[in-house]
Amino acid sequence: MPNFIPVEKQTVLITGAAGYICSWIVKTFLDEGFSVRATVRDLKDSVKISHLNELKKKSNGHLELVEADLMHEGSFDEPAKGCEILVHTASPFIVQNIKDNQKQLVIPAVEGTKNVLSAANKSDSLRRVVLTSSVAAIHGDNCESGSGQNGMFNESDWNTSSSGDYNPYQYSKTMAEKMAWKMAENANWDLVVLNPGFILGPSLSTRIDGASVDMMRSLLNGKYRLGVPDICLAFVDIRDVARAHFLVAEDRNIAGRFILVSEVGNTPMVAEILRSEYGKTHPIPKNVIPKWLVKMTGFIFGLKRDYLERNVGHSFKIDNRKSLEELGLTYRPVRDTILDHAEQLISMGLV
Repeated sequence: MPNFIPVEKQTVLITGAAGYICSWIVKTFLDEGFSVRATVRDLKDSVKISHLNELKKKSNGHLELVEADLMHEGSFDEPAKGCEILVHTASPFIVQNIKDNQKQLVIPAVEGTKNVLSAANKSDSLRRVVLTSSVAAIHGDNCESGSGQNGMFNESDWNTSSSGDYNPYQYSKTMAEKMAWKMAENANWDLVVLNPGFILGPSLSTRIDGASVDMMRSLLNGKYRLGVPDICLAFVDIRDVARAHFLVAEDRNIAGRFILVSEVGNTPMVAEILRSEYGKTHPIPKNVIPKWLVKMTGFIFGLKRDYLERNVGHSFKIDNRKSLEELGLTYRPVRDTILDHAEQLISMGLV
């Protein structure tokens, strides 16, 4: 278990607070009694921040919402003042229908990270930075093998196959994390990086624009009623990801990268779990679409044939032991995560 250093509750700056992942991170720190300064792009956007205002009313800690923009240099300088911990989560997550890879993904991820960490460098109080990266920075395609035993991926592996033209989201996460490690070399703060897999679990808001929500809704609402492709994913619960951010922020003895993954599975597995509970009330797919057919029709969803060749029908292994042993995390079973997420969407009338 982590060796916590007794300290007074500190002030933590959290970027991208309105997002799916970050909202849970904000809640977790508030529940622990922290003073949280959370950045959003627009304080007037009540649709995106209303759930944060609700957290304000119910939390044990103190929540202050401030405006900041990843692409505006100096935007995080004032918010960073007086904070001991910085959690940088804000980053674009777009994997389909991308029109400009650089403008929509790579530049915001890399320059945004640079701008946030430049603010950290100007702060006299910051001592720890936690970066939310992704397993996308560990490996690019499902057909690849890691450096561990039996080809297992671990924290020493880096994604070397993605580029600005191929798998641009994965490339953006890789380049942003590398930028962070470079800036940490001579900084007054230390850096810990979390690399979560594909995140599922109930949301704190009613927004439906995230990739996780989109996949779950599509499996429940009949969009994939004819079948799903066999895509391997490393799953993790949003609540466990949020807890991990708190653990690494609190313990100054923790260092390096941490893969956050509960279980490796695939899209047919998700459909099977959903069908076991909701198969009589929702048109959940029973069939797996053959790879040749996926390759023929993938262009409809903006997916290239070489990506489909290297990812459909391939499985991989990933090592989560560091997070279990050094953070003391206990992951929720992926079945529970999937059903909790589905139950929320159904009860809210979102499918």
